[in-house]
Amino acid sequence: MSKSSEVLQAAFDIDPNAMHALVCNRVPCNQALADDPHEIVHESLVLNGHNFQVGMLGVLNGVLAANDLPKVAAMWSDATDEQGRHKFVGFCDYVKPSIE
Repeated sequence: MSKSSEVLQAAFDIDPNAMHALVCNRVPCNQALADDPHEIVHESLVLNGHNFQVGMLGVLNGVLAANDLPKVAAMWSDATDEQGRHKFVGFCDYVKPSIE
């Protein structure tokens, strides 16, 4: 586990509610930030047109990538609750999915 993931996991262990809120929160951002080669920004699926959002992990991973450091990811439970939601369980190193 990278030092970045260790630090985030320690913060999660101390205050999981705060870390959950930071991971899940997205804020609107502009096209220029969406076009940045390092920041990880997503297009909003709620609004029509080009409306972008960025979260804490997108900004953090942009900084890590710009410094050639391993990116981090949020970990979610495999099991779901009665409403079909996965539980946020902490952080890990990002592993790029393989394409098959």
